[in-house]
Amino acid sequence: MDSLNLQNNGLKSLPIELSLLTNLRDLHANYNHITSIPLGLTNLEVLTLQHNNLKSIPTNLLLLTNLKELYFLKNNLKKVSSAISLLTNLEEINLYCNQLTSFPKEIVSLTKLKYLNLGGNDSLIWLPTNIELLTNLVTLHTPNNNSYKAITSEQRMLLTNLQILN
Repeated sequence: MDSLNLQNNGLKSLPIELSLLTNLRDLHANYNHITSIPLGLTNLEVLTLQHNNLKSIPTNLLLLTNLKELYFLKNNLKKVSSAISLLTNLEEINLYCNQLTSFPKEIVSLTKLKYLNLGGNDSLIWLPTNIELLTNLVTLHTPNNNSYKAITSEQRMLLTNLQILN
């Protein structure tokens, strides 16, 4: 089994037995009450945990070095650890509609990142000052609030692959 959908099951945590699924690449567990994930999902490439009760990105997630896509939309995330930089294969991060107030500058080490969605985080007022180092970025969704400091025109010019900015 390489894909598993556990949507809408009232789960508070993901079963530890998932670690036995060594070929699991895609895990979708939206609309639950999940606050943690088990160890051992080392081959996971896509993790979707939309509409759960996550207040932070679980630290053991940082061991998922094969992860390419991370979708944590509509949780209660207040902070993203600088350790997210360990997930060097990430190509997509979607953190739409959380409660983020800042985003770690270490994100620029994610050189494969193509898609970053931080929209709907109304308390987020800035991105890392070195955001232009994400040269593979194609899509960047930013908060729509009066306090947000947009990327500068100089940064925009250095993001040569950027096609969508809103």
